[in-house]
Amino acid sequence: MFQDGSTKKTRSLTHWREVIQERRAYIEERLEQENRHPLPDFLMIQALKRERLRLKDELTLIEGVIRTVGEPPEPEVA
Repeated sequence: MFQDGSTKKTRSLTHWREVIQERRAYIEERLEQENRHPLPDFLMIQALKRERLRLKDELTLIEGVIRTVGEPPEPEVA
């Protein structure tokens, strides 16, 4: 680990990336469900698409930081 704690920060970013990916998967599922309705709620679809795009942008930013800092080593299993 570096003295500035960058490995710990990268692990936090890696965790946050996983959280965002899970959230995006949930939003994709909700979009599919809403589009299957006989009369979809277009305001809901618009809001979900906006959130999906926001998460995509955040994910791109986090992945850029992780690439710059480097992937953290896998934790040792005792």
